[in-house]
Amino acid sequence: MSRWGASDTMTAQFEIAAADLDLTGRACNWITAFHPDITIALDGKTAILESAEQDDAMLERVWHAVVLNERLHKRNEAARTTVLGYLLE
Repeated sequence: MSRWGASDTMTAQFEIAAADLDLTGRACNWITAFHPDITIALDGKTAILESAEQDDAMLERVWHAVVLNERLHKRNEAARTTVLGYLLE
């Protein structure tokens, strides 16, 4: 759900999947690091993104990109751990 606020700020809310709850903190860090015009708040299983410069489509792209990025990091960490385990046997 998205809407323009009273001060021309776009607000978009995204449900956080249960499997992604542990990734959201790092995802939020990516958003604040690379998109200083976007503020983010977490409310339980909902991420709330706000920006005066971005529209709802961009907020959605940013959110999905950072969650996907964190999923890939998590998968790669597991693969590295497995490979390292084989190498150390």
